[in-house]
Amino acid sequence: MPVGMRGRGPLMVAAGLVGLAALSLSSISAFADEIDNNGQNGTTLITSVTAATERIREHRWTISKAASASGLDMFRGDSAAVTYTIGATDTGTVDRAFVKGEVTVNNGGEVYTADLGITVVISTVGPGATSVASGRVSVDAKPMLAPGETFSYPYSVEVPNAVVGRTYKATAEIRISNHSGAVGFLEGPSPSETTVMTSAIREVNAAVDVDDSNGQTFAFSASGVRTYARTFACDADAGEHVNTATLRQTGASARATVTVRCFALSVTTGANTRFTRTYAWSITKSADHGQVALEPDGSSESVGYVVGLSSTSADSAWAVAGQITVTNPAPIAAPLSSVTATLPAGPADVVCGGASVPAGSSLSCTYDRTLSGAAATTVTATATMPNLPSGSTAYTESAGVDFATAAVTEIDRTVAVSDTANGGARSLGTVAAGGAGGPASSTRRRSGRTRAAARTPSPTRRRSAAPAARPAARA
Repeated sequence: MPVGMRGRGPLMVAAGLVGLAALSLSSISAFADEIDNNGQNGTTLITSVTAATERIREHRWTISKAASASGLDMFRGDSAAVTYTIGATDTGTVDRAFVKGEVTVNNGGEVYTADLGITVVISTVGPGATSVASGRVSVDAKPMLAPGETFSYPYSVEVPNAVVGRTYKATAEIRISNHSGAVGFLEGPSPSETTVMTSAIREVNAAVDVDDSNGQTFAFSASGVRTYARTFACDADAGEHVNTATLRQTGASARATVTVRCFALSVTTGANTRFTRTYAWSITKSADHGQVALEPDGSSESVGYVVGLSSTSADSAWAVAGQITVTNPAPIAAPLSSVTATLPAGPADVVCGGASVPAGSSLSCTYDRTLSGAAATTVTATATMPNLPSGSTAYTESAGVDFATAAVTEIDRTVAVSDTANGGARSLGTVAAGGAGGPASSTRRRSGRTRAAARTPSPTRRRSAAPAARPAARA
């Protein structure tokens, strides 16, 4: 017969046979129970149960936790304290009653137990007896018993509306799936024990302990609150901080979350260089004839004049200027204690449009500094803000200072040339200096025999009635 179908194999008793006269039917049944219907050996259990009563007066507690700030917006270097408040409230008492004890199980067979399960049923006794409660007994400590092994499983079943002085019976329903004679079925013994509900009552959780995830423990013997502070710093504590307080006796918990957001200013700067180049000019003039001899007959002769110009230049008034931009990404304003621009030669003059950077905005400043020469150097812009509650943080940015592309202010790079002859003045045009910083030269000639583009013929001297002295060439 398949496993799972209960029954006994055929047992034939020949009435009147002498050899079986003394064999009782119960002995025959016990023999048959040792073997299941497939011929597999099962096991037997030897069991007992104890029972006692207990009444408790349980204090019920609730727990709460709050933080003085759920979020902190701070700048790098800032720190701030958050106050946590833990509340524990005794909401009152509840009387409860239990039947408790141990279920002891011994494996009396020669194989391990299978699928061991225990349920304790609590019932009244006497006329009108009825089941009032039941509870599953944990067998996790020993889910399987070896042949000959014994183990005691504790239990506790709450009895609702318990009556002091009333007798209650605890019945342990012990089941395995390989009990002799019922392999494949959950079968087993059901020992019981009676007990009388006590009048004594024990107070439970009159005082409780709260364990906080910050490492502290707080004791409460009555409703109340406890506070403590924790300091958060930027950038070390940036992020979300979940803090949990737990009632040790009940496992109830409450949490508070503080999110720390850290911000940093940014500084950008540039460098615009400038200097002044001043030109110095020299001028010369010569004639192609040192003297002219004129006949008294009114004849004339042309004289050519050469006007030469050359220049040199000198640089001065080197300086650098630029803009400093301080940007604040935070949703709060950033007060500044200073904004500076510093070079190896010394600090620059800085002018800002305010002493604070608005939330989510920027502040523009300008700087200016004279230098002693055109050597390449570096300017460093620094914005310093005071930290809370103390200290300060500096934000810097550097830029190279180079005069290769400097703005040049030129003085006297171009000059106008004029010449006088016979009491009159004539323009010879303008002359501009050549390459940057180098000498410049130019030539202006007068008369038709010269190579110069500008030509001025000399006046013709005519003979007079009386001989005249030879005049010198006029500049």
